[in-house]
Parts: sequence; structure tokens; C-alpha cells
Amino acid sequence: YSIPFYGERRPMLINMISTPDTDLKKKYPFVKEVNTILITEMKLHNVNGKEIAVWAKAAPLYDVNGTLVGAIETVRDITDRWNDSEELKKRAQKLQEAFNELTLAQKKLLQSEKMAAVGQLAAGVAHEINNPMGVILGFVQILSRGIKDDNPLYVPLTSIAKGALRCKQLIEDLLVFSRVGKMSVEPVDLNEVVKQTIPLIGSG
Repeated sequence: YSIPFYGERRPMLINMISTPDTDLKKKYPFVKEVNTILITEMKLHNVNGKEIAVWAKAAPLYDVNGTLVGAIETVRDITDRWNDSEELKKRAQKLQEAFNELTLAQKKLLQSEKMAAVGQLAAGVAHEINNPMGVILGFVQILSRGIKDDNPLYVPLTSIAKGALRCKQLIEDLLVFSRVGKMSVEPVDLNEVVKQTIPLIGSG
């Protein structure tokens, strides 16, 4: 009886009603038990060699005294429904992949906006400091004129001038960091890049 349904001679779900068989159960992807009824779904090849999907249900038959006298099995071709379900799963997977890509793009956009905000803040701070620092450096240079190295004011003025120049360099670095423009690719001197970066990450 199994050939028209399963495409081969084999025990059927109905056989498990009277004699539970672990080996037979392994032939099915799953067997759901609802009270005394067994239900399963699976893919197989019919007698024509075509791959189909089937739904099967087996139930016991009892006489008036409640004695098990047999069983009945129903097998339905659910290939169309199965294929629709598989297509839905594929579409759901594609939607999930698209959602993941969108989430990643959103995170990158937020990070880019944060970096742009940091750049604007750096530019604002740099401009606010640049003007008074220029004034300080100008006055120090004026005061330093004519002062020789044996003058008590020489060391303090020289130290102020060096500190002001260092601050000016940091300001220039901040302004470079804050600039936004079109991206271009060109050869660079890594040693020079490191030299320009060190003032930004260390103050001593």
C-alpha cells in the first residue's frame, strides 16, 4: 500500500499505531502525537520520480468494545503549500538580511554624524583659542626683542613663546581634523602623518 503514496515499498505511519517502531519513526523528519493520532510532513519522490511534499495522519480504529482492530492513514499532496512556505521563508530571510544591512548603514550614519559634530566642536574651540593665543604670542615676541639670554626675563619669555607656539600647532591640527571635504586618495608620508598625530593624542 505504500508505493502510491511514498514511491517505494516500506512500512507506513499506520504501522506505528499498533506497534511503535523507533526505526520506522526515524524515516520521518518528525512525528507529532495528538492523543492516539500520529501526524507528519515530509518530502519524498513519488512513483514517477517527482519530488513532492506530503502530509500524513494515522489514527487507530476501535470496535464497539474499545478493542483496537485496525488503523487508517490519510496522505495528502501538499507540494504547492510547501513550496509557498519555502518561498515565504526565503523572502523572510532576504528581508532580514536587508534589515541587517539597513541597521548597519544607520549605525555608520550616526557615527558619521557624531564625527561631524566633533569636528564642528573642534573647529569652534580652535577658533576661540586661536585669536587670544596669537595676541599672547605677539606680545611675547615684542617683549623678547633686545633681551639677551643673561636677562632674568629671557627664560620665562622663551618658555611662554614655546608654549604658545605649541598651542598654535595644536590649534592648526584641530582645524585640519575638523575640515570636511571630498575624499581623495593620494600617497602620503606615514612618518609625517605620525608626527602630525602625536600632538593630538599627547600633551606632554
